[in-house]
Amino acid sequence: MAISILALAFFGCAGQSPSNAHEARHVASEGLAERARTLLAESLRAHGVIDGRGPISIRCEGNHQELGHLARPRELSESRVTRSATVDLARREARGVWSLAHDDGVSTGKIAVEQNSVYWSNPDESEARRDTSEAQTRARFGLAELVPSALLALALENPSALHLDDAQTVSFVDPSGMRRWIHVDAKTRLVTRVERLESDSVLGDDRQSTDYLAWAAIDGLVVPTRMRHRRLWYVEEEVTCAKTASAVVIGERLPAAPGKEPPHVTVARVGEGLYTARLDHLNNRTMFLERADDVIAFEAPLDSATGELVIAAIDRTTGGKPIRWLVLSHHHPDYVGGLRPFVARGTHIVTTPGNVDYIRQIAEAPHTVEPDQLARAPKPVVVEAVHAKRVLGEGATAVTLYDIGVFSSHTDEYLIYHFMRERILFVGDMVSLRPGPITAARPRAVGLLNALESLHLDVERIYQSWPVRDRVDVLTIATLRRMVELCREQTPPPMTPQTR
Repeated sequence: MAISILALAFFGCAGQSPSNAHEARHVASEGLAERARTLLAESLRAHGVIDGRGPISIRCEGNHQELGHLARPRELSESRVTRSATVDLARREARGVWSLAHDDGVSTGKIAVEQNSVYWSNPDESEARRDTSEAQTRARFGLAELVPSALLALALENPSALHLDDAQTVSFVDPSGMRRWIHVDAKTRLVTRVERLESDSVLGDDRQSTDYLAWAAIDGLVVPTRMRHRRLWYVEEEVTCAKTASAVVIGERLPAAPGKEPPHVTVARVGEGLYTARLDHLNNRTMFLERADDVIAFEAPLDSATGELVIAAIDRTTGGKPIRWLVLSHHHPDYVGGLRPFVARGTHIVTTPGNVDYIRQIAEAPHTVEPDQLARAPKPVVVEAVHAKRVLGEGATAVTLYDIGVFSSHTDEYLIYHFMRERILFVGDMVSLRPGPITAARPRAVGLLNALESLHLDVERIYQSWPVRDRVDVLTIATLRRMVELCREQTPPPMTPQTR
């Protein structure tokens, strides 16, 4: 009985010599690649002829959600989004602009994918960058997702990379190394969904998807009129789109920003066994307390690479003492994103009750796209919750943790760290002051002073984790009080029946 090449690929080649088995697999792979190429070519024809066309422009508007720096873990901020793109297949170029309208104003950005580079900018931060190779490829594919005809054409540029996963799904790895999937409708041959596997710096593997929910034929080309984009566990965007005659114009470009500072940690002793670890390239710092037999660390910024950098600085300073606890003030990525390397070291994580599940999610998330130390050598995470107050250690090296979330004007739960012997307070992002005259406190700083007074804490110096660049390095309690006084002087008194 004859056995198909496809069956051999799925069920193996028992009884064949290694060389024959390898040849069969190679032929089967070529067969799948050819079937994948055929499927995408049929889909491209269904979307409309693109040969000889000029640039294709599309504009989309709708709702946008993202993980924000909000009061609770996994809480999403909402905004209105507008995206426009012009894709020129003949010149292998694309341009895009976007804007997000939210409660704090409007954020805008622009990107231009050229033949040999990609330029992007975010004017809100006066930042611009020109990248090549990997960034160029990902930007080109990202813009092409708004125009599936362009995406199909890009995928067909390298037919040998295509793989037929099932009758309607083709997967491939693009030139930047990112795995992508294109799903095609069995009847219409239109693209129904595209996916890509990215790496979120905090939450690991992120298989993002764009569903094409409605279409319209305009000038012989089928373009999407409604799209839904998902990432992680939530819908990031749902937009309605239309083909437009207005091509995207980037206009004047910001000068490219200087290169990023190389990663570097500066350790400074601020008390007996107490150190700050300053990361100027991230505008951030952490703190750690060396004790007789171990270390307590406070805050783990941004991502695993930063966590490893902080651990290396602690090891150099303490001679490699074990890190018994890592304490995290609140759930924002500037404070929890680097916790995974600590878990890999067997460190216990200390945080507030409302953050426990989120901390576990970060520690247990798969990181196959960009494996870190914990992904390479998994360990279970141990999380300890602080209910209102907890003292770590005893005697001269004790540190007391307080949850002041109700005062913070920032998050529902928020830990601060009081080093009693040193009369030092370490906080995440509650207060900062630029050099020069003392200025009025903002709500978080007012809340901090209210918390200190409510708890009757004896504090002389205050160190903050963020920001540290162009900020007073250490604040005194007297300075904080003066900042709050200035704030109260500027605040009108509450209305009374006599003043209404």
